[in-house]
Amino acid sequence: MVTPMGWHERTVTKKGFERFKSYYRDLRGEKQYEGTYNTPEEADKAWQRAEAWMTDGRIIDAKGGRVKFEKYVLETWFPNHVIEQSSADDYDYRLKRHLIPWFGNLPMNLT
Repeated sequence: MVTPMGWHERTVTKKGFERFKSYYRDLRGEKQYEGTYNTPEEADKAWQRAEAWMTDGRIIDAKGGRVKFEKYVLETWFPNHVIEQSSADDYDYRLKRHLIPWFGNLPMNLT
């Protein structure tokens, strides 16, 4: 298990404004982006909050709820869902015909 640790990175916009991007490493050791903030203190609070949620077991991926339904279903859920080919064909049809047109652009935390 990887010990989580976060940080922020300073960036400068085209107009010369300082911004701070907040990052942390999840339990798999993968870099996760938490957001962009006006101050380093805000950025540090963001990664600390994400790490606290993660280590408490409340979330694994802080941006998971912001992922669009269509992207999650087609890139994460469906490819990893082990079923017979005929069922997969049926799921594919129903997802693309009914669910994705209705829920596709919604974030996962709203579906």
